[in-house]
Amino acid sequence: MNLVINDLPCVAAVGQTLGKAARLNHSHVGYVCGGHGICQACYVTVLEGNELLSSLSDIEKAFLSPRQIQSGGRLACQATITGEGTIKALSRPEQAKRLLLTNPVGLFAYGAEMGRDTASQIVPGVSNLAGRVLRGELGGPGALGDVLESAGAAVQLVLGEGQKMIPFREQIMTLLGALPIKVPFLALQQPAAKAEMISLTVSAKAPEVLPSDPVVIVSGVSSDSAEPEAVSFEGVPEVHALKLITAGIKSFGDLLEQGRDRTGRQSLSASTGLDEAIVLTLVNRADLARIKGIGTAYSELLEMAGVDTVPELAQRNPANLHAKIQEVNAKRKLVQQLPSALQIKEWVAQAKSLARIVTY
Repeated sequence: MNLVINDLPCVAAVGQTLGKAARLNHSHVGYVCGGHGICQACYVTVLEGNELLSSLSDIEKAFLSPRQIQSGGRLACQATITGEGTIKALSRPEQAKRLLLTNPVGLFAYGAEMGRDTASQIVPGVSNLAGRVLRGELGGPGALGDVLESAGAAVQLVLGEGQKMIPFREQIMTLLGALPIKVPFLALQQPAAKAEMISLTVSAKAPEVLPSDPVVIVSGVSSDSAEPEAVSFEGVPEVHALKLITAGIKSFGDLLEQGRDRTGRQSLSASTGLDEAIVLTLVNRADLARIKGIGTAYSELLEMAGVDTVPELAQRNPANLHAKIQEVNAKRKLVQQLPSALQIKEWVAQAKSLARIVTY
């Protein structure tokens, strides 16, 4: 499989979405709303290989304008790779950067077109999504709250920190406010700003965008313990990550600090609405991230190999664990580059000496 996103060769496999492949390869393709197609941060233009992708999903048909579809527009969270071959795609921020460098005047026309397309499709788009949930196609009527909460937290995050990712502001808030159900995030304070069709920020350098899967950068846990490396919420289901952010948990460091004991995890479960078992899984990932060399992608890989805590890692035979990780990644394709046997040996050594923070 030959996948190229923003001129970056990516390791991908049939069955993955473009969004999943982009996240695993650290390509700059946004992913804010949990794969529901609401935020359109994952909008890409497919330059080659559209025939190797799944047909347009109902969500794409609802959210993308005919002009966007005709020009190769897809939502990376919806477009699944269905065949071997070559696929080339550009993300929206990358297109804007290239226009800035080659045709600055054309950039404004591009922004205006995208803004009009998005504004024209947001009403049928969200209506389509809400209808699918109510019909039980996305988990039943009970799932609607999670979908809207995910979308709402995404909107809050993007409007506050990443306006360039979404070319609309008032349209989605007006639409969600008109829905005949309670949407909790609408009560949150909105930034004072005039409604504009487009909010676009550009610079001579590559635009800074929100990370693909992740949303926030980790901070240290305490001065007397190893700190997690600079990682993010990558590997955490986006709906869960956004619930954590809404509850004020903005990093794995925050999560580890507040969820280190059972009482704290129960409190987190109550404030986020996440099951306590899910909270414990996320806390364990944060704990593993204290080991130098283990990012969130490797935490997920270790979990699949049966190692989900620091004490468990400390008991493992490095050679056996290396073999198991190779076996798991061959099936799951979780990471592009596997850790070496020497790296795993170092992880086990660190786990043996690392101060215990999490109690069970």
